[in-house]
Amino acid sequence: SLAGKLNRSPVADICSDGASIVPILKYSSCHLLAISYLSDMLNNLKNKDVMDYLKIEDGILLSCDKNVEGVLVIPDHVRIIDSCAFASCTKLRVVVMPDFLWGIKECAFSECTSLESVVFGSYLGYIGDYAFSECTSLKHIYIPATVWRIGKWVFGKCDSLESIVVDSRNLVYDSREGCNAIIDTFYDTLVMGCKTSVIPST
Repeated sequence: SLAGKLNRSPVADICSDGASIVPILKYSSCHLLAISYLSDMLNNLKNKDVMDYLKIEDGILLSCDKNVEGVLVIPDHVRIIDSCAFASCTKLRVVVMPDFLWGIKECAFSECTSLESVVFGSYLGYIGDYAFSECTSLKHIYIPATVWRIGKWVFGKCDSLESIVVDSRNLVYDSREGCNAIIDTFYDTLVMGCKTSVIPST
């Protein structure tokens, strides 16, 4: 179930009554986001098998029907999301990724202008260049501890982005002092910020 998939994540709690789903994303000690989704959007996905929307070969998600809308739970056997796979899926609002997804290639979700929430899997390794660029409704991002590579301009032109948090166990990147940004830990350089980012003292 969708609730089961999200409960495994440290960044999400799910409340489901069968008609609506309310993800509450947790960043540090604060609950920053609660989004309600209309039941007709969810019913649309329930009534059509998710595989009807997706083209998957050998664990690589190659493309998605541009008419997909509402909440999309990517199947567990997907390991890579290919370049531009979801580009310009303008009706997509929530994406839940499987635990064992390894990577998201460049421009995978670019110009998904209604995308509000992304739940990354526990073992995500890399996020390619421009992967979520121009996702103008995206507000909060939580980077898992396993991510070792983040490409350039990953969240470029995400004008609504308010919070970027890196898991404190990540060895490559951090969000020190609650800076609302992604910092390269070794080089002490800014990788990506948002409109509420602040310069940390260290």
